[in-house]
Amino acid sequence: GRELMIKFNAEYESWRNLYKELDQLVEQLANSSNNEQRVALHKEYRTLIKRMIPVSDAMGKTVDEAAQNNIENTTAMAKVEVEQAILMEKVILVSIIFGMITSMVFGWKISKNITTPLTSVTESITTMSNGDYTGSLNHAYIQRGYEIGDIAKAAVTLSGNMQKMVRDLSANANTVASSAT
Repeated sequence: GRELMIKFNAEYESWRNLYKELDQLVEQLANSSNNEQRVALHKEYRTLIKRMIPVSDAMGKTVDEAAQNNIENTTAMAKVEVEQAILMEKVILVSIIFGMITSMVFGWKISKNITTPLTSVTESITTMSNGDYTGSLNHAYIQRGYEIGDIAKAAVTLSGNMQKMVRDLSANANTVASSAT
């Protein structure tokens, strides 16, 4: 590209110098009233035009080469950009898949962290509903500071209160039975 610009600038400078000569010649021709001088100026004009045409043709060829060079460079740059876009598309796709898998793993772990203690508390309460108040809950569930911990504490308290009530009823029944005899 740079060489073509240097070549074009040199050709343009040469063409411009010829054009200046031609411009001066046309002015002399317009101002001349001498017929002999006019004929000589016309001859010089044609010679100058013959010198100018190859320079103009060379300039046109250089412009065509520059245009072709620009097309080739632009095509190469576009190809690189497309390849980078495809690579970025793949990176984004892998990132999305990784993000989805990571989200699913964390979701599963969080779900497991909620459902396991909740299932244990539910089983304990179901056992108590069948009259067995002797069951125990994992101490870690009772220590939790959110709703599942509150439910586990309530289940332990319920179990303890029911055991105490059964003991008290049993003791009262024994007292009544021994007083009756």
